[in-house]
Amino acid sequence: MWLSLEQRAQEKRRLVSFKFSWLPRVGPVLFVDFKGKRFGLAFFCHRIEERCIKIGNYTSFLCARCTGLVIGAGLAVMLLWLDLFVPMFVLGLICLPLLIDGFTQLFNIRKSNNLLRFISGILFAVGILLLLFQR
Repeated sequence: MWLSLEQRAQEKRRLVSFKFSWLPRVGPVLFVDFKGKRFGLAFFCHRIEERCIKIGNYTSFLCARCTGLVIGAGLAVMLLWLDLFVPMFVLGLICLPLLIDGFTQLFNIRKSNNLLRFISGILFAVGILLLLFQR
C-alpha cells in the first residue's frame, strides 16, 4: 500500500517519539518511545574537569565523550526521521572508535584527548542508536 508523505510522517510519529530530560542524580537522559516500548538512555558522566570541554571561562557540565554522545543522539534522531538506511556493517564500524579509544585509555596503552573523545562519542551514539532503531 502506498502512503502519502503526510501519512508516512504521521506513522513515524506514532512509532517513535523522543523526550530529553535532566534527572538530578543521573544527568541528561534521552527517553525513546519506539513501537510501544520506552527506553531511557542515561548519560552517567564522571564530570572530571580536565576532560570537560572548555570555551573561554565556561566549562561544560559533561565530559567531552558524553557531550559527543548527546550530540550524536540528536544526529541519530535526525537520521531516523529522514529514514535513511545505513548497512549494519557500517554502523558497527562507526562504533569502534569509542571502544578502541576507551579501552586503550583504560589499560594505559595511550592517553586520549578531548577532541578524540568528542568525535568518538558522536560516532558511537549515531551507530548504536541506528543499530537499535532503524528498520
